Amino acid sequence: MKRKKIGIAFMIIGGLMLLAAIIIAVYNISLQKKAEKASVEIVTEIRKMYNLPQMHEEIPQKSEVDMPDFEITTNTELPEAVIQTLENKKTVSIDNCSYIGVLQIIPLEIELPITAEFSYKRLKQTPCRYSGSVESGNLIICAHNYSSHFGGINKLVNGDIIRFISFDNVVRSYTVESIEVIEPTDIEAVNTDEYALTLFTCTLSGEARVVVKCVEA
Repeated sequence: MKRKKIGIAFMIIGGLMLLAAIIIAVYNISLQKKAEKASVEIVTEIRKMYNLPQMHEEIPQKSEVDMPDFEITTNTELPEAVIQTLENKKTVSIDNCSYIGVLQIIPLEIELPITAEFSYKRLKQTPCRYSGSVESGNLIICAHNYSSHFGGINKLVNGDIIRFISFDNVVRSYTVESIEVIEPTDIEAVNTDEYALTLFTCTLSGEARVVVKCVEA
């Protein structure tokens, strides 16, 4: 009888653990779908203002994109995103969030808006600028490991092309030079000025980080 009760108890515990795992999985899938939807909507808004190159469009290694032209009069009412663009061509504001450009990871067919400042709240929707800038040649971008964000950067190989379209009217092309898996505490491996572009995210287990380092093409 005692063994039977113990067996039932283990079955109940196992069932609860399975239920918890299912709930967590469903929650994570929900977060991923929301993030994918948010990123697509933001890029769509940006494309209304900028003639961004398509994912597989052939362009020079460094080229200019068309800036929006607006006829401004005293009676012209412009949306907040456009006003911010006109005042500061290096950022665009959409829904009270500033963006510095659009990242195109060509081999993964992923196109993502990049926020100007890092925050955990913003990271749930789009990748964030962790530090540096394209102008200074040391831009570092972080994102969650959602499949629609940086979940697949571990599949990149040396020589792969990544593009960054900034709001200073320039498309910059980069090639992957290094892919590493590091400890979460190894900040120096991420925060380096040696590479023009660095992308990083957590592994699925969260026990390590994937870091992709790129040089200008």
